[in-house]
Amino acid sequence: MISLRVKVKCSHCGKQVEKLEAREISPRNYECFDCFKSQRPRNPDQTASALKYNLYCERCRYKFQSARKVCPYCNASDYLEVAGPSADELLSL
Repeated sequence: MISLRVKVKCSHCGKQVEKLEAREISPRNYECFDCFKSQRPRNPDQTASALKYNLYCERCRYKFQSARKVCPYCNASDYLEVAGPSADELLSL
């Protein structure tokens, strides 16, 4: 079996890397793994989990965390409220 080592150009740094050492962003647009690693947030506060809301849906009585203010069960946003403290949190006070 023949393995061709095709070189592609990184769209961020312009370096020529093998196609196996890059990820495809869009057709004919590649990013090397070094640029990918350098652009990832290292601080956990910068991740999407820091932007999640504690929500409660009154329609289906479901408590959940989400970055979008839409219930995953009933797909409604008009019955959502910010969730209050849980029973465990109230007992620990």
